[in-house]
Amino acid sequence: MRTIVALLLCLMLSPLTVAAEDDLPPIYGGGGGDDGDGDGDGEASNELPSIYGGGDGESSSGGDDFDLGALFGEGLEFIGRLDLWGRYYATREDELGSFAEARFDLTSRSGATKVEVSLLAHAYTGYDLQYSDGEELDLELDRANVGWFTENFELTLGRQKLARGPAYLFNPSDLFVNASFVDPTVEDPGVDALTGSLYFGRFSGFEATVVPRRYAADGTYGLRVFGNLAGFDCSAAYHHVGDYAPGIRNHFLTFWLNGDVIIGDWDGPGLWLELGWDLPYSDDLEVESTWRLDAGIEYTFGEDLTALVEYYHDEAGAADFADYDWLSLAAGDALVLGRDYLFASLDFDLASLITANALGLVNLSDGGGLVGPGVRFNLSDNVNATLGGFLFFGSVESEFGHDGVELGGFNVPSYPHLAYLRVEAAF
Repeated sequence: MRTIVALLLCLMLSPLTVAAEDDLPPIYGGGGGDDGDGDGDGEASNELPSIYGGGDGESSSGGDDFDLGALFGEGLEFIGRLDLWGRYYATREDELGSFAEARFDLTSRSGATKVEVSLLAHAYTGYDLQYSDGEELDLELDRANVGWFTENFELTLGRQKLARGPAYLFNPSDLFVNASFVDPTVEDPGVDALTGSLYFGRFSGFEATVVPRRYAADGTYGLRVFGNLAGFDCSAAYHHVGDYAPGIRNHFLTFWLNGDVIIGDWDGPGLWLELGWDLPYSDDLEVESTWRLDAGIEYTFGEDLTALVEYYHDEAGAADFADYDWLSLAAGDALVLGRDYLFASLDFDLASLITANALGLVNLSDGGGLVGPGVRFNLSDNVNATLGGFLFFGSVESEFGHDGVELGGFNVPSYPHLAYLRVEAAF
């Protein structure tokens, strides 16, 4: 019943929606990108292959549509997204499941002031690996902040997006959203914070971040410098994390750069490199420092074919299946299980309204992985449909091929093959 109510709510509010955001099913995903402005916020570039995306982010409206701007002023903007999934899981019982998500963003601008509020609603019913078998409805306030902007300065207070780094699937420098690859493309949740940026040019400046906690010592405090080096956007940052883990605090250093290789008239590939160092310390415990690295390349051949390859290394991961830390992964304290991963994607335009894609992910530590073929159809300016699936492979002692892991009272289910139909509507 709650699922029906959620879907009705989505449909009633759908006139406010525009193109759906890029994401994979909630149990599989991708990471943030960089929009080329030096902040690594992932708003525009390094998007997922087009079969997992929704349009170009622009709404389409006729000349006779109701003009909200005329009623509320030109500084008021509504943005919404509606995303519906139907899935078949190749389990012993041939399970079915569905998922619906609606996001409604309200942004008001008046002079140098901006106010942003976002409401997120999602519901599921039937079988789902991310949840339990049943149904669920969630409503949450995902953004609620006020900002003040001048030509060279920005100040934002409240719940806001703090994603960082240009990497595609994994983000070593993303301190605030420590998601694993099983759910990396869901939009980064809002973080209660105060951020301030001082610009010294179009692509360079400083940024300070404060994420408060009840006790000041448990808060997160950071300083980041960003700029442009030989045509590549780059960033270096230091953060002190007070509540890194019980009894442990953390120094966190990050560095990344990304940009396109251009030689004469040749537009070469896009490249990125992202590094992160965890330097935990404790007065009572012995803890080890670890580092992460992500490197990738993306290139478009002609006008129809785009290829992407990404390599990720995490020193905190395990090289052997027996040493995988499933509990830390489930709790969000670990980014991955293995130590080395390789991701690749091919995106091909079959026709003006049809796009095919194939992606693959391999855990190089145990040889297991997944492949995900799909086809996306642009049914109209406002409606997209995607038909695809995920196939898993590997031995029983691999991350993607295991037949279930028992950890005391905690059970890690195996990954069944699945097929899905996704519909994105814009109104």
